[in-house]
Amino acid sequence: MLRLASLLWRLRRATAIESGLFKSQAGQLLQFRQSRQAHQKRQKLIESMYPKAVTDNTVIGQSETEPTRSPDVGPPSKLRTIEPSDDLTKSFVRLCISPPA
Repeated sequence: MLRLASLLWRLRRATAIESGLFKSQAGQLLQFRQSRQAHQKRQKLIESMYPKAVTDNTVIGQSETEPTRSPDVGPPSKLRTIEPSDDLTKSFVRLCISPPA
């Protein structure tokens, strides 16, 4: 009976971690898409205002290696509900990426 309870606890923990990983990845994907859309809107505005200054989708004077930042996309909402599985998921991810001792 004790073994069954232990296995059930582990299964629920694994499910919570998996759900948290999917939720985290979905949030990152949404942020990436919003950033890309904001960049495309700015690029279209620049192209419409200064058509001669734009060549091959690169603004003259902008470094190729310079990362594009999106001021339109802020941090995730502070009103987001925190679920108990969030801490478990973050701990699991930290364990996965930590260097071996």
